[in-house]
Amino acid sequence: MMSVFETEDYHGYNVKFSPFAPCRVACAASQNYGLKGIGSVYVIDFFTDENVVQLYTALRWPDDGLFDLTWSEVCDHILWSASGDGFIQIWNILQTSQDFSTISNPIQVIKAHSKEIYAIEWSLIRCENPSVLTASWDHLIKQWDGVTAQCMRTFTGSESIVYDAAWSPQIPSTFASASGDGFLRIYDAKESPEIPFLAFRVNEGEALSCDWCKYNEFIIATGGTDGLIRVWDTRYVANGPVSVLQGHHRAVKKVKFSPHSDSIVASVSYDFTTKIWDFKLGLNPVSNPLLMTFQNHREFVYGLDFNLHVKDQLADCGWDKLVKIFTITPFAPLL
Repeated sequence: MMSVFETEDYHGYNVKFSPFAPCRVACAASQNYGLKGIGSVYVIDFFTDENVVQLYTALRWPDDGLFDLTWSEVCDHILWSASGDGFIQIWNILQTSQDFSTISNPIQVIKAHSKEIYAIEWSLIRCENPSVLTASWDHLIKQWDGVTAQCMRTFTGSESIVYDAAWSPQIPSTFASASGDGFLRIYDAKESPEIPFLAFRVNEGEALSCDWCKYNEFIIATGGTDGLIRVWDTRYVANGPVSVLQGHHRAVKKVKFSPHSDSIVASVSYDFTTKIWDFKLGLNPVSNPLLMTFQNHREFVYGLDFNLHVKDQLADCGWDKLVKIFTITPFAPLL
């Protein structure tokens, strides 16, 4: 069963499931494809057994489009969003408004970057001090204190737009970034912010997305404008990717590893599709790593996330103003 939510006149950029509530997801969206106008985060509650999807609240940023969001990992009603004017907005979704459906006043606003912020992510390792990463078109990555919202460090090294940044779920203080120069860079947040400890080309064009395997600290997937997904072992990058997943016909906007499997990867693309892969099948030349293809949207598909609480449940969003929540049914590899 697939649940559908329409984001009014706003084009979807990314979706994130709540780390606390199994039936809640949020979507960052922008008017006019993010070129101008208002940004909005839709906080959506869904009940798939009853096929009910309803708006909990909408968060409005009047000054520019919103391109990404991240839920607090320490407080269930706080989320951060990132906008095209370089600002971070911190929201309390429990605030009420006059019509009880929209919130227009963040609890805190931070001028974070000089250009668009394209990615924002809360740290995943609970034993660390909570912190947040932002990645921007100004070629910078910044680390923010998740409690005080103060800037802790600024990371350089990219020669182009930084489209994505992802904390390692296993190695403390470690994160990766994907950039318009086609490189993946891996940093230790406790070491020099000017020099990543590992940098290598992962795409013939622009690298748009990266995500770590949740069960192997050395495995990371990348996607970009050449339409390929590459899976890397960071110990052996000189040998090339361990698996190359081919099937998208246009740029891969987002890749995500399943939180419930060491080999399942999902991807969304400008070819309007969402695909599910088993990258380990790609290690065998006679096996097809592509497991499923969903034609969920009529426009570019931009956002993607797995639900930590519900096995094999995903959400995606696109420029057709739709959020779709669906579950992967049991499948057999396509041989």
